[in-house]
Formats: sequence, C-alpha cells, structure tokens
Amino acid sequence: MKRPTVLLKIVLLMTFTISLSACSGGTGSSSFGLPTGDGGGSGGGGDVAGTSDGVSSSSNFYVGVDVAVNSLAHVHQNGSFSTGCVVTPTDPYSSLTCIIDLPEPELMFNGLSLKYNVPVGLCRYLRRKSYWFYNKEVGVGPSSISIARVFSADNSLVSATCSVNGSAPGVCNGFSEVSINNVPTPPEISCVYDRSATAGGANCCTGNVSINVADTDANGNVSTSLTQKAWASDIRSCLSGPGATDWDFQNSFGIPIGVIDNARFGVSTTYDVKPIRDKHDTFYSLPIANFFTTATHVHSGFGPALGGGSNRTSSRPYFLDPIDDRDGTIFPEDATQATTSNYLVPANPTYSFDCLDEAFEVKHEINVRVREWDTYADFVTYISTAGVTTNPDRGSDIEGTGCAGISGYCNDFFDLDDFKNIIGASYDTSLGSIPLRDSYFPNY
Repeated sequence: MKRPTVLLKIVLLMTFTISLSACSGGTGSSSFGLPTGDGGGSGGGGDVAGTSDGVSSSSNFYVGVDVAVNSLAHVHQNGSFSTGCVVTPTDPYSSLTCIIDLPEPELMFNGLSLKYNVPVGLCRYLRRKSYWFYNKEVGVGPSSISIARVFSADNSLVSATCSVNGSAPGVCNGFSEVSINNVPTPPEISCVYDRSATAGGANCCTGNVSINVADTDANGNVSTSLTQKAWASDIRSCLSGPGATDWDFQNSFGIPIGVIDNARFGVSTTYDVKPIRDKHDTFYSLPIANFFTTATHVHSGFGPALGGGSNRTSSRPYFLDPIDDRDGTIFPEDATQATTSNYLVPANPTYSFDCLDEAFEVKHEINVRVREWDTYADFVTYISTAGVTTNPDRGSDIEGTGCAGISGYCNDFFDLDDFKNIIGASYDTSLGSIPLRDSYFPNY
C-alpha cells in the first residue's frame, strides 16, 4: 500500500520524464585508500575525493564495490571511516560489519555491484547470503477447522457452529486468522494472510489445514466431508529485497537460503543487484539499502498480549523479524527450528560472506550494510570530513530550505528507518492493535 507521502512524490515526479544511463568507469585500485576522485574511479575511489571502493589486494578476503556501477560509493568498516572491509591471511578470527555509503538515487538507477575476493588457501568454502525481508504480512494459518451445520427440509440453513484450532464450537465469525462463510456448500474459508484476490496482493498464509464439515438434514441424517490442504504452496510473492529478486537460491517454500562456493582455489567475482527502478514502481530504497538504526525498530511479539506465544524482543525492523503472527504462533528463530508447517524464520538483514574451514567452521565473516544518503551535499560533507559530520537522513526537510532544489522533499526514497517513521513512533503489539499488523510491512 502507498503511504500519503509516497503518493505526493508520485504526483510530483510524474511531471518529469527521467532518462538516465549507467555510468562507466575504470577498475578499482589494488589497495584500500582515500584517493582523489577522478570521475571514473580508476584510482580506487569514485566521483568524490576521499571515497574508496574498498577493493584490496587479491591476497586478502574483502568485499568492495565495482566502480563501473557504483562510482559514488564509500566502503569501510563500521566505526572506522578509513578502514577497508578487508581480512588478511594473518588475521585471527574476524567478524566485520561493513558499511557502503552512497547517495540514494544511485540505488534506484544503478543498483549495487558487490565485488568480493577470497584468496587461494584461506577458505575451503565461501558461504554467501543475500539481504531480504517480508514485503507483506505473513502468518501460519489455522491447522484445523470444524463446521457443523443443520438444514431444514427445503435445504435452508438453520444453524451453524464453528471451531478453529480446537476452540469451543461457537459462531462462525470473529476469528483472528480466518473468515468463514458457512452458507455455501462447501463453505467458503479464507485466511487473513491470503490477499491474493486483491490488487497487488499475495497468498502469505503458510502451514496445512484440515477442514471437517458435518451437515445434518431435516431427518437427522449426517453427512461429513474432510478437506486437507496447504494454505499456500510457497510464499515467494510475499518477499522482497535482493534475496528474493536477484538470488537464485531458495528452499521449496520460497525462503532465500545461503549458497556454498568451493573457495579452495580462490574466488573473485561480483554479486550484482539490479536497480530498483527495474523491479518496483516504488519510491522505496529499502529493496537494496539495508542499513537501519536498531533503537528505532525495537518490538516484541504479539504472544504475551494473547496470553501465550513469544516474549522475544527484536531490534530489527518488523518486516525483517515479525517474531509471531496474529494468534501468537511463534516463528522459528533460525532454519534449524523450521518445519514444513512453520518456516517463517527471521529474514537476513545483511549481505553476508562467511569464510569456512575444512570442518565447515566460520573462520571469518563479513556482513555488509548499505546506507543511502538523502542529499548529495551531506554525502560530500561526510566524505570530506572523513566521517566526522554525519547526516544521512533528512526526514521531511523541504527542498529550498533544508537542501538544494526548488520543490519536494530532500528525502526522495525511503529507507528502513523512513518506513518506520511513516507508520508511527513504535510498533504496537498490544492486543487491540493486531489489525494494524499488516501496516508494519511495506506492501508495495
């Protein structure tokens, strides 16, 4: 669903025809540094003096960017502006979180090209995972539904009672996860997470269900029927992010999984994520930009409000880690706990690169977060001050006052924190707010 601010952007931008072509440039440097920008990145940086593509010596394990695609980018370790996303063969166990900073329209029109290298002999295997999230509300549908109906001599419905997941038989409406129309034969049953009948909707109702119907006619004769089915075959259409759109590795349910590369003889290649404009009619940058402020997204499960479920708290955006669904069904915390009926594990928040040894143990790991900047001027200031002056988010500042330009907002494309600010000050997981849960997913 579009938020009002998104609709305003669409109205403003529909008056323009944008025709941009990808920039081309030279290859990255052989070592991390802060070169003078040359417009093409052949010195290892990009179009701004002081940026670096993060590309290191081929004898190191590193992640950087291909400046032929991302010439306006700076790659560095989190908390250290001038330290590359690099592991050397002599380093002990390393766990790096790295940041790629770049202006927000770069992702919309150029996409992202991650350039990574594993030297010969350092890693026996390389495990890679891509960033992804739940774009639409997901949940586990009821596992059992029982309907008992009584008909008159003219086959009119006299009465009906329903039970969901073993509840006491009662009226057939008011259930939190299913809608039951008991009049037709067979009864019409829909899961609240299945919005495939609506424009832009999808079936995001997982799990299996047994539906028992017992009909009693005017003479007291009882006929029964049993239907067993999966609510959805997979939930690929409920996911977004590169793990859903630029990744060829999913399990049978559509959940993105890691891929293992044989790295014995080294690996040197790129992982390319298509520009956002090629995927969505949207003004969100969050399909590629995965940086977020943890304090902004703290939330707990609905379970406690329902008298059960999960007490777990997460600092990831809700659509990265929903924790549980509307009736308090707890989602597995990782793939090892997943089952065929409950496989809604937390999404992957980073672009991940794990160096594994002969015993499949992690020797080194690099987790990459992409941070987009609302204005080019703020990005240049950040680079020129070597990371001292940081203001990537302009929020609702208006062009002409808060930044350059004559109309519209300084913030043209919404990242994960922007999305959170749109829906409100906090994720409300109180009992009365359950119907709001759908708004905690981007739904574009």
